Amino acid sequence: MPTEEMKKKFNTFFKEEMTSFYPEDHTLFRAIRYALFASGKRVRPLLTCASAKMTGAKLEMAYVSGVAVEMIHTYSLIHDDLPGMDNDDLRRGKPTTHRMFGEGMAILAGDALVTDAPLYFVSKMNELGCKPELINEMLIEILKSSGTSGMVFGQSLDIINDSNKVGAATGQRDEAQKLELLKKIHYNKTGRLICLAMKLGAMGRTDSRIDQQLLNKVEELGDLIGLSFQVTDDVLDIISTSDKLGKTANKDSQQGKLTYPSIWGVEKSQKYACELLDKSVALIDEVSLAGEGEELRQIITALRNRVN
Repeated sequence: MPTEEMKKKFNTFFKEEMTSFYPEDHTLFRAIRYALFASGKRVRPLLTCASAKMTGAKLEMAYVSGVAVEMIHTYSLIHDDLPGMDNDDLRRGKPTTHRMFGEGMAILAGDALVTDAPLYFVSKMNELGCKPELINEMLIEILKSSGTSGMVFGQSLDIINDSNKVGAATGQRDEAQKLELLKKIHYNKTGRLICLAMKLGAMGRTDSRIDQQLLNKVEELGDLIGLSFQVTDDVLDIISTSDKLGKTANKDSQQGKLTYPSIWGVEKSQKYACELLDKSVALIDEVSLAGEGEELRQIITALRNRVN
C-alpha cells in the first residue's frame, strides 16, 4: 500500500474515531478536535502502520496504536506552544490552540489527550480481542515513552538548556559535551515517541509473547529515524519559511536553543540527518520479516527529501 493511500486511510479512521470519542459541542471538545484535525504529516501513525506491514503484524491493531500515539503527540504540541514553553502563535499552518481557545483551555485540552490516549487504546484493543498480557506490555511502552522516562523528560532538558534561561552555561561546554547533551534531549523529546510508534506496530505481530530480538531491531531503526527527524527539524527551522513549516520559522535560534546547526552549521547537520536515514534503510531488510518494507522506505525517502 503506497504511503499516500495509507495516510488517507489512516486519516479517515482517525477522524471517525476521534469524532466519536470527543462528540460534545463543548469548548474543551472543540479545542481538542481543533488540535487533532489540523493538517499534520501523521509521521508517527504512518510509521506504526509501516512497521506492522514490515513485520507481518496486524494492521487493525496498528491503526489503534497510531491513534493513541497521535493523541499523545498532539498533546505535546499544544503544550509546547504555550507561553511558558515555546510561546508560539502558529502550528500546522493555523493559530495555535491557546491562541484560539485561551491558555487555560489549551492546557486542559492537552491534559485530556494525554490521559485519554491510554483509555482509548485499552478499550479499542479489548474490542479487537487482544490478549490482556499483550495490551499490558504495549500500554507500559506507551506510558514509559511519554512521561519522565521519555518525552516529558526530554522536554524538561530542552527547557533547562535554553540559553536564554541559563545564560552562558551551555556555552561553557565543549563540542563533545554539547553533542552528548543534544542527543539526549532529542532522543527523549522526539525520538522516544517515534520509536514507540515503530515498536507498537511490530508488537501487534503476536497475541502472546513479544519477540524481543525483533523488537530490539525495530527499536534501533526507530532511534535512527527519530534522531534524523529532529536534526532535520533543527535545519528546517533555519532554512525554511513559516508558511512552508506550518509554524514560526527561526524560532530555535531566536530562543537560543541548543541545536545541531548551532554546533555544526546547516550543511554538516543536513549531511548527518541523511547519514542516519541511510543507516535506517540498511536495517529494513533485517527487520522486514514479511518482505513488506516498501512503505517504510517511502517514508524514509520523504523524510530525506525534507532536509535536502
